[in-house]
Amino acid sequence: MVASGNPYRRTLSQEELAFAQKTLTERWGITTHYWYPLTESTHPLTAKFPLVAVSLDKRAYLPAGLEVHDEKALYRKIRSFLDRRGVKRVFEIWEHGESYSLDLSLAAFRYGPGLEGYWFDEASDWLVYCSHESSVTLAGAIAEIVAPPKPG
Repeated sequence: MVASGNPYRRTLSQEELAFAQKTLTERWGITTHYWYPLTESTHPLTAKFPLVAVSLDKRAYLPAGLEVHDEKALYRKIRSFLDRRGVKRVFEIWEHGESYSLDLSLAAFRYGPGLEGYWFDEASDWLVYCSHESSVTLAGAIAEIVAPPKPG
């Protein structure tokens, strides 16, 4: 097969979407269209993974104590982390409508068009969640890009 040079983006079938949603539930405890920090607490499944939520807007209605991060800088850190890990394709799961398997270069990693979004890969050892409240939650290995340094 000859590569076309165009980035890969494919709409998930209903079966693939069901599998992706099952992964979100079984791996991360996500059972609704929104997640931490908009939920009152995290799911017990997340206890074994680092979990960090940050704000992109200091005026956003979010739980107290979230650090405010520059949106562009945060997205650069996300892409850099995933590049270093050799991630080529991700799942982009939207709250409604179509969801995708796509090249990392096409991943939005932001709330858009009026929809909560989740991003992860087949290994599912990291997760990015973007909410309507200008929050970004990083779970699993990727949380290290904003986690405070460990004392030591």
